[in-house]
Amino acid sequence: MQTTRNHTNLSQFLFLLGRTCIFTFLFSFAFSSFGQTNEGQPFVLSSRVGLDIDSMEVEYFNIFPDLNGVKSVVYRKDNLENMQMLVSLANGQDTTLIFSKLATIELSKYIDKHEILRDSSSIVNWDLLPGYGLSKMNYFEDYGSLLIVQLKDSTVQAGKLMKMTANGILLWQGKQPTRSNLFPDLIKPIQWNEIMKIQVKQDLSGKIFGISMGVGLGIALSNILFLGSLQPDAQDLTNTLVAIGVGGLIGTSIGLLYDYSTVSRRKFNFESPKFDLQKIKMKLSKRSIFDKVYPPELKVILEGL
Repeated sequence: MQTTRNHTNLSQFLFLLGRTCIFTFLFSFAFSSFGQTNEGQPFVLSSRVGLDIDSMEVEYFNIFPDLNGVKSVVYRKDNLENMQMLVSLANGQDTTLIFSKLATIELSKYIDKHEILRDSSSIVNWDLLPGYGLSKMNYFEDYGSLLIVQLKDSTVQAGKLMKMTANGILLWQGKQPTRSNLFPDLIKPIQWNEIMKIQVKQDLSGKIFGISMGVGLGIALSNILFLGSLQPDAQDLTNTLVAIGVGGLIGTSIGLLYDYSTVSRRKFNFESPKFDLQKIKMKLSKRSIFDKVYPPELKVILEGL
């Protein structure tokens, strides 16, 4: 009888021990998995820069308005949710900057919405980012020249010259300003060896300059020829206005002729015996939207060009 009772107690003990071991194992596994999940998801300031920020990204977003020669940046969040940045400078020195939790949120907005901040400055609470401001932003206007590119396969591509590389060009084919969220759908990459001809369309400022110069010459010429032939007492306001009107028409014609005369200087024939790619690159180098500094989203596109 005693033996049977001891056997029953031993069975219950082993059963409870087994249940305890299983519970402990499951709890430990769950806790371990939770900890690994947190470690596998490090804090990212912005998807536009990633965990490490290189010198070009620093310059494009002007992340440190008061620092010069920044080479690279690494950052982490501490236990108080503040962001600590280790900034490496070109002179070999390192410096540490700390952003509060609220300032970090605003800095993320500053990077994510960088291109539209001038139009919607209220997106960022500038009071939480001392030293930052619209006047300190590196902003790149959409001043790229409009190119008409005839390809060797007889197709024609048009768009603003976005960037020029050793292998080819990128055209922005959107009617709206360049926005990173529209990459790469509105970007057309073209290699140099695919091009037969390029024509640079005269921009508005060039047309205004040509017409204004022509109008000025036309009015001056009209005054000399028309009013100069009249007697002093006949040079009234009506005749003066007529002279200005005639001069304006003459000047506009001169301006349009000036614009047309520059077409040959804005055409590049890649099949010409005098073709020189380096000269073409030099003439186009100041007509692109981006040069050495550009949005980080362009990196992947440029690597495939």
